[in-house]
Amino acid sequence: MKGFDHPVIAVKNLSESHAVYSNLGFTIPPRGSHIEWGTGNWCIMFQKNYLEHRGIIDADRYTHGLENFLAEREGLLGTAFRSDLDNRDLYKNAVAAGLNPTEPQELTRNFELKTGKVPVSFRLVFFNKDDIPALMASLVCEHLTPELLRKPEYLVHPNTAYDIFEMTSVVETLDGISEQLKKLFAEEAVEQETDQIKVTLPDGGTHRVLVNTRAEKEGLILPNVVTPYLSSCGISIRDRTVLKHILEQNNVPFVQHGSLIRVSPENACGLYLDFAEK
Repeated sequence: MKGFDHPVIAVKNLSESHAVYSNLGFTIPPRGSHIEWGTGNWCIMFQKNYLEHRGIIDADRYTHGLENFLAEREGLLGTAFRSDLDNRDLYKNAVAAGLNPTEPQELTRNFELKTGKVPVSFRLVFFNKDDIPALMASLVCEHLTPELLRKPEYLVHPNTAYDIFEMTSVVETLDGISEQLKKLFAEEAVEQETDQIKVTLPDGGTHRVLVNTRAEKEGLILPNVVTPYLSSCGISIRDRTVLKHILEQNNVPFVQHGSLIRVSPENACGLYLDFAEK
């Protein structure tokens, strides 16, 4: 696996989440609706990855467990990673590594453009949650129609965001987690410290997964949420001053956390958003 494809943010109301992230300064392309599922989404696009807001648009249809998560809260449901491999080959590699993924399956969503609906297709391999519980719902997404997703106008964001550089998981204990992550990523990519495990993804070495037991110290506690959970997403920006101006203009509270500008879950649909000049 090379890097992030898209973290999935479960939202109770897609229209409200659109307004929330517009106020954060993101450009949001037209809505998508899954053909095989009763879910829809907004996908905030960057050059190599994107943020997905996923909500239920037809509760009578299959929603891939989204209704169970939303019964508890909004926030990060899981993360899709990307690979240069055909997912049919990646599946074989995952089984050989001792994992128990689902066989590759295809999913299509309609991109709801003003000119009509355009089908966008993916081939997905879902990992078993019991294999890597710290990552919650994790998978690899292979894009079969990538040219339909990344129009130039979708990649320019008023807040100057351009990449996802980090995902953080909060756990009760690090026992056994390094071994689990080494099956998923390259062994040399996994580095364990006293209270944190860092996985450096091979996509330029600037993207990482953090698994830690120091959520309170880092200010990443989600009250009344049982571990393990995904707490935060790191977004690369080009200009901190521009972002701060947009947040202030739109009355979005934020704090300076070290070199980061942090927006709290109350103002980001259930997760911490950490913005950093990279």
